Amino acid sequence: MFKTLTPQLDHEDDLQWQVDAACLGVNPLLFDSLPPSSDPFDSDRVQEALSYCAECPVRVQCLRQAANTPGAVGVWGGGYIPESGFVNKKRERERPRVWLSK
Repeated sequence: MFKTLTPQLDHEDDLQWQVDAACLGVNPLLFDSLPPSSDPFDSDRVQEALSYCAECPVRVQCLRQAANTPGAVGVWGGGYIPESGFVNKKRERERPRVWLSK
């Protein structure tokens, strides 16, 4: 069974960008987060997930979706959000910490 996130959006049309995603139809478990002690960019799985993002036409929308989805972790829009990277009170606008690919 796949883990799904429920986006906090005003309109269903706000998700229309997903039909253009390079990862459409790919197993979502590929994009899940790693244990906190791991360096995500040393992971073959994360590198494979990021390879879908490299040429994706909707990277910005995907990363924006992650910023607006409570509990978003893993690979989103060419970046990586660790489980420990959720809202930090010192960050502007309560945005999650995102590690962008090298």
